[in-house]
Amino acid sequence: MSRLEKLIQELCPDGVEYYQLSVLADIGTGSHNTNEELDDGEYPFFVRSQDVRRLNKYDYDETAIITSGDGVGVGKIFHFVSGKYALHQRAYRIHITDKRLIPEFFFHYMKATFFEYIQKAAVNSSVTSVRRPMMNKYPVPVPPLEVQREIVRILDYFTLLTAELTARKKQYEYYRDELLKPQENDSTKVLLSDIVNIKNGKDYKHLREGKYPVYGSGGVMTYVDKYAYDKPSVLIPRKGSLNNLFYVEEPFWNVDTIFYTEINENKIIPKYLFYLLQKEHLEELNTAGGVPSLTQAVLNKLKLTIPSLDRQRKIVDCLDNFEAICSDLNIGLPAEIEARKKQYEYYRDLLLTFAETGNIIEQTDRQIDRQAIIRLIQHVFGYCPVKIKDIYTRLKGTPITASKMKEIKNDNGDIIIYAGGKTVVKALETEIPKANITRVPAVLIQSCGVIDAIYCEEPFTFKNEMWAYTNDNKITVKYLYYVIKNSVNFFRKSASVMGSLPQISISTTEDYIFNLPSIEEQEKIVSILDRFDSLCNDIASGLPAEIKARQKQYEYYRDKLLNFE
Repeated sequence: MSRLEKLIQELCPDGVEYYQLSVLADIGTGSHNTNEELDDGEYPFFVRSQDVRRLNKYDYDETAIITSGDGVGVGKIFHFVSGKYALHQRAYRIHITDKRLIPEFFFHYMKATFFEYIQKAAVNSSVTSVRRPMMNKYPVPVPPLEVQREIVRILDYFTLLTAELTARKKQYEYYRDELLKPQENDSTKVLLSDIVNIKNGKDYKHLREGKYPVYGSGGVMTYVDKYAYDKPSVLIPRKGSLNNLFYVEEPFWNVDTIFYTEINENKIIPKYLFYLLQKEHLEELNTAGGVPSLTQAVLNKLKLTIPSLDRQRKIVDCLDNFEAICSDLNIGLPAEIEARKKQYEYYRDLLLTFAETGNIIEQTDRQIDRQAIIRLIQHVFGYCPVKIKDIYTRLKGTPITASKMKEIKNDNGDIIIYAGGKTVVKALETEIPKANITRVPAVLIQSCGVIDAIYCEEPFTFKNEMWAYTNDNKITVKYLYYVIKNSVNFFRKSASVMGSLPQISISTTEDYIFNLPSIEEQEKIVSILDRFDSLCNDIASGLPAEIKARQKQYEYYRDKLLNFE
């Protein structure tokens, strides 16, 4: 026998007495309207919902239970307050004045029974408001104080457990949001003089013929038996074709028509500097009226944006591969060589522009595959900013009315029909022969009313007022689902009111830009979030199901404990 059973058997074996609420408590309303709220008000301001607002004035300083006098909260118990607070003029406060009744006990009892009482006490079948006489006559049991305390202890335990589980759910959402945050730009702006030391070339005529190349502004002029430098460098023409750069790794000699760059490899990879300077179009820095010329002073002031060394290595690897393709084609196919060269230059500028700005340059050649660009950016940078419409296919919905849904509803149906909000029914496929049914994983976006996202794997269709997207890769679809869930506040703020409901436009959805990582990173993120989601939705390991179970357990014990008939 439990402690509570013993107490009941000992203290109230014949049941308990009931009293009207007006005998046990002071009942009243507030004096404020919702529009009086202040964001930084000193006192809590209770209105006709679960929301707690703020005011700089207070109406009461007491322990009380708050319930709504009208609106959607009729019959529901939202708040237990102790201290100074303000109250809406159509919200009721119940302050227990009889010492035979513990306020916390009454709070649990009222949560369990008040809504049902109001429904029965109402004259109309549809309850729209609570009147003072209804409050006054509400019957309340008053068991011995020891019994009340034990009941409060038990029910508070379940309430606390639910709160802890809910906190863990919020923790999951925090980590989900952190995982889905865009990567920060790790680039740094520098002057060329910060990363290289530019030096003039020297005369070579006193040297004998040998194996070391001599570079001028046009390339290799001859070979000599000595070298001036033996470290990787980018050679920049001082006169002539100013964008005709050379990257050298082997020992070499350079003459005075081309600059040597002594590179700080702790800040920039020499090959990356070579690719970066190609993109900078150095001919635009010409300072001469006749033969194009560059000076050290002008070059030193050139501003560059360089990413981390790790990013630089990945970019260099990619561009080296493209360059190898161009070189391998030098076998007598001039048109193909020219096409590959242009393609190489396009990809080079694309990568370097993204490294500097974080944006993809506009596509100018229709034959260039945008998906290939995205994969390239992902490979080098780990992610690529994309629009939903660039990656996902929008699916067709089905015109269907509410009356038709009621007509075809079948809990054993094989097709799920989504109509927005909580309106979800099942139907047999034979009942909806003209429906556009989706049989692949997809993300369904509730674009009207309560804007949200749903991940769907079972066959489904949906009303035309919603949007749905899919992709060839299931992981990428699931990734979009988490992105939309993470960004749902953006979509809600972007909605415009159509009729009486907020709605997001198709362009707002399709043009939404988010960072898409490589498929490998997507798999990792989705796997982590799925595990967290499982913790939240599977009672074997987790949270909302556990919360729901605890809530039901709480309600079961609450109803059992508070039934004094």
